[in-house]
Amino acid sequence: MRQFQNFFEMGLSVPEVALISGHKEVSQLFRYTHLKPENLIAKYSTIF
Repeated sequence: MRQFQNFFEMGLSVPEVALISGHKEVSQLFRYTHLKPENLIAKYSTIF
């Protein structure tokens, strides 16, 4: 569902989204994770 993908795009972790969504198996959430290189670069550019 799109709302779960939005949580990941906001930077929430898999355990955080699982807690919000009620998924018992985190493997179910991986269908909603669509990593984009530009998002990772933006997220970690301040760290590295």
